[in-house]
Amino acid sequence: MKKLVLLAAAVIGAGAFGAPETVVTGDFTKVVRPLRAMHGVGQPPFIFTQYRMFKYLRRAGIPYSRLHDVGGWLGGGLWVDIPNLFRNFDADETKEENYDFAFTDDLVRQLLAHGVEPFFRLGVTIENRHDLHSYRIHPPKDYAKWARICEHVIRHYTEGWANGMKAKIDYWEIWNEADGGSDDPARKSGTWSGTPEQYFEFHAVAARHLKAKFPKLRIGGPALAGNLKWADRFLGHMAAHQVPLDFFSWHCYGTPGACVKRAQAVRKLLEKHGYGAAEDIMNEWNPGGDRANPATAAKVMAVMLEMQKKTTTSVLCYYDARFSPDRYAGLFNPDTWRPSLAYYPFVAFNEAYKLGGEVATGTNTPDQIAVLGASGKGRRILLLANVGGEVSVRLDLTGVDLANVQVLRIDGENTLTLTGEGVADGKISLPAGGSAMIVFL
Repeated sequence: MKKLVLLAAAVIGAGAFGAPETVVTGDFTKVVRPLRAMHGVGQPPFIFTQYRMFKYLRRAGIPYSRLHDVGGWLGGGLWVDIPNLFRNFDADETKEENYDFAFTDDLVRQLLAHGVEPFFRLGVTIENRHDLHSYRIHPPKDYAKWARICEHVIRHYTEGWANGMKAKIDYWEIWNEADGGSDDPARKSGTWSGTPEQYFEFHAVAARHLKAKFPKLRIGGPALAGNLKWADRFLGHMAAHQVPLDFFSWHCYGTPGACVKRAQAVRKLLEKHGYGAAEDIMNEWNPGGDRANPATAAKVMAVMLEMQKKTTTSVLCYYDARFSPDRYAGLFNPDTWRPSLAYYPFVAFNEAYKLGGEVATGTNTPDQIAVLGASGKGRRILLLANVGGEVSVRLDLTGVDLANVQVLRIDGENTLTLTGEGVADGKISLPAGGSAMIVFL
């Protein structure tokens, strides 16, 4: 692909400048904070042991792939889940012959070979029909042994135990969505059949053991579905029992504004309970929409921009990148085996991420236009995402040359196609659901 200078995600036919005007300001002479990994994903796009779609992860510079719900129902019986890696809970957890790493090893090696670091979830795949019957979502019968099993899993992937590997895998997450996702206590979780109190004790036992064994790794959880009252109780229990917490993971399925609001609420809870130094990580998110619709791509871009700009969240993992017709698998078209429009904001964000630093930016229509500036390595980038109607954007920027740009657009016909447009007059038109990335040389 030609050197990227201006990337714009838009619908067919940009609107005329008669649309309402938005002013975007920015000072590219001042870096205000580092850019963070807002373009991670959930489970990667593989089918059994077929990995040809992984080239798109490399192209987008995907930094992390969270290994949760990998392989389908019950983890496909082969991948990642603790009952797949250690099939007989009553067996001796110190003996390598009692572990089955074959398929997970294959997946992890492929991710690493494509430049993607696994974000490893220690637990089980969600059982969405747990109302009919539950299989693996019950509290482990021996919390301490479960923690020791996880210890050996981590040793296999980071220290080479049991013919393993010495990979850089920093994040190890305990379980997933034990809270059920709602402040309604009657709503049950699809990954935890026990009580909140049982989970709190289980998590405490596992976190203490794993952090003691691996002080340099990031041990955390609980992959909160959304119940903030439950989160308050969880953090209170962890603080009262002095349980280490390197990161607090949480999920959000909603608008960019809803995700920002939840991030701010999570940060307040962490500060309240003495975990202000812990990372907060949104490792499931999806704003919804048709993967082929440019408006969906704009919302995806807006979440990444708003979370970088307005929160302290350190990592995002979009749910998700699997290769499926499922509405939550938004990045790839299973009919064409090619990326959908919703994939390209990840490519765009990565271009900014590689520069390293965020600069001060703003807009007079923050509810419609998300904006983010990046600077570093002799390049400067401005990202825009329009989640509203057609708009004319006037750029009021310091430290860049508006005459020296090129334009690439994403729409029904174009995916980062070089158009030859420019913005020398300081304006760019964004249609409803359009996004843009401007790189200044």
